Amino acid sequence: MCTLRTLAPLLNRVLRDRPGVFSLVDVWLQPMRLDVRPTRTRGSALRHRLFLPLTVLLATTGALAVTTPAAADEDSQKKVQVWTKSADGYIVAVARVPFAADKILDFMADGARAHRLAPTTVKAQKLSGDGTCERLRLTVRGLFSPFIVDTRRCRTANGYHETMISSDDFEAYDVIWEIEPVGDDSMISFRAKNVLSISIPEGLQIRESKKVMSKTVKNLAKALRD
Repeated sequence: MCTLRTLAPLLNRVLRDRPGVFSLVDVWLQPMRLDVRPTRTRGSALRHRLFLPLTVLLATTGALAVTTPAAADEDSQKKVQVWTKSADGYIVAVARVPFAADKILDFMADGARAHRLAPTTVKAQKLSGDGTCERLRLTVRGLFSPFIVDTRRCRTANGYHETMISSDDFEAYDVIWEIEPVGDDSMISFRAKNVLSISIPEGLQIRESKKVMSKTVKNLAKALRD
């Protein structure tokens, strides 16, 4: 159990390292009219003992939230902004990432690994190779049970193009990745047209597809960083 004796050194160390934290704690606790500073009176000592854990929690949280400018810049560089839209029956996700196009294309050469970036992928299995193409069997999360589709994925001049071979769950499946160099960065264009055999409101399908595709692009950027 945490006691005043064990928590006080931690609080003192936090307040010494982060002098602005105590003023923040004071502001948070001021509406409760509590004196969190130690005094010699019996009543204030009791209040101090009761609310010290809260003070430590708030102070520690504030200390952890404070970052140096260098750390903030590094975090901002890791964030990837993805723009999505619906056009000509396709959902399109576009993002600029701080990686060379060749590095991205090499990573995505393994179609099964590329598909595992999608949060809806349950399983991605390579069936066979065919020159610059490969056949895949994809199992993706469905409404009540997984959807399965066999595809053919081929290398293009600047990316990959994947089309449906057969499926009982999809009427159409077409996915295009295009990677274009932009200075030291790359622009990613991820386009997909997925038409299910079951009826789903178009608005719902578009909204969910945008979420999945945005997350897939962000997962790609994270995998490239790692």
